[in-house]
Amino acid sequence: MAVPFLPSWLCLGLLTVLSLIFITPPFQAPDEAQHFFRAYQISEGKMLGDVAHGTSGGSLPSSLSRLVEHFLGTTAIHADVRPVGPRPLGATFAQLRMPLEPERREYTVFSGAAYYAPLAYLPQAGAIGVGRLLGAGPLALLYMARLANGLAALALIAWGLRLLPVGRELAAFAALLPMAVFLYASVSTDAIVISSAFLFTALVLNRIVADRWSAADSALALACALAFCLLKPTYVPLLLLGFAQVLFTQARTRAVLRHAAILCATLLATVLWMRYSAAAVVTVKAGTGMAAQLAYVIQHPVHYLVAVLHSLYWRAFYYREFVGVLGWLTVPLPLPAYLLPIPAVLLALGSEAHALSKRVVLLLAHGAVVLGGCVLLVMTALYLYWTPIGFPTVEGVQGRYFLPLLALGASLLAWTLGRKALWSKDVAGAGILVLVFLEAVLTIGTVAARYSVF
Repeated sequence: MAVPFLPSWLCLGLLTVLSLIFITPPFQAPDEAQHFFRAYQISEGKMLGDVAHGTSGGSLPSSLSRLVEHFLGTTAIHADVRPVGPRPLGATFAQLRMPLEPERREYTVFSGAAYYAPLAYLPQAGAIGVGRLLGAGPLALLYMARLANGLAALALIAWGLRLLPVGRELAAFAALLPMAVFLYASVSTDAIVISSAFLFTALVLNRIVADRWSAADSALALACALAFCLLKPTYVPLLLLGFAQVLFTQARTRAVLRHAAILCATLLATVLWMRYSAAAVVTVKAGTGMAAQLAYVIQHPVHYLVAVLHSLYWRAFYYREFVGVLGWLTVPLPLPAYLLPIPAVLLALGSEAHALSKRVVLLLAHGAVVLGGCVLLVMTALYLYWTPIGFPTVEGVQGRYFLPLLALGASLLAWTLGRKALWSKDVAGAGILVLVFLEAVLTIGTVAARYSVF
């Protein structure tokens, strides 16, 4: 009797995320302190950060900053050194006794997140709001925010896996890569960006293949689009994926109008939020400037494209960080963790069988353009925001920025290379679950050993 794939996948995901929530020392996920501050601010109903002395942030309980300083040694957004030392669980849990003392407040800087839209913080802010009502201290609030974030991300991805018409097994493995689950188990908005983009992609591809679309589908697609685009406009090209529906339906005009409405509504909301939040956007790295860098790109477009291609080539398309370099990108995984995706791809593709009709070829070409557009926008955003003027490479790009493209990449790969099934879906599913389990063991073991949590 075959093991039910999706329930088993969800159980493995839950066990991995729950383990990482508690064994990962506080604020060891990238930018987690900033996201924690921003989530707390939103839980109090403050939709936008304040600006003071060239920084952006807000008035928060002093205990939040003390907690960050205890575990990181600093509240600076970008410190040269971040401690990666022993963090026994007993010593960590001892900080649960620290009271929140919400009346004792200070201006707290979190310039990298003060302008982020609230939508992607709903799970974390909601959990913090409940925790405040219960009288929880700052560390308990952090764990509650992590838990809500992780559960929300896994729920959205599981929903997406149910809908994904092709490449489900490969997408399921990719969705639980070490870097991805590490982010799900944090307060980072990356969790909702990744999972909402995953669900959006799965929904659109499902409805394209099935040639049907309802009002509820439009509402869900718009909600997902707002969740990832308001926070990360670099993934706007994903909204163009739905226009491929004209290849599979006779109601082409209706399909175009539907997806144009989703696109326009999302773009309008994104532009309005960017205008509203512009005052809270400050430069956080010396030698950078978006206006000056944009002028450079316009004047030297070839130099800019060479910088993008050079960065992608020399960083091997950021594969290592995509699979996982944990902590503040300083905790590498064992070599097998980087090799396991290879058998996962082979195993998953061996169960796919798809004929390449003209419509499917056009859909694949369209999807590849969308995927490439997202990658280019990610690189461009980091070139404008984080790279010194005229620099020959793109600085600040991390493999995790490509995780929202998991579902689209897996589907395109399965459609393109899955020509003839060599084994059944049950065999592929069982094998993928084993590989997911092995990745989970390596991930949890690496975190536990690196921080000496036991």
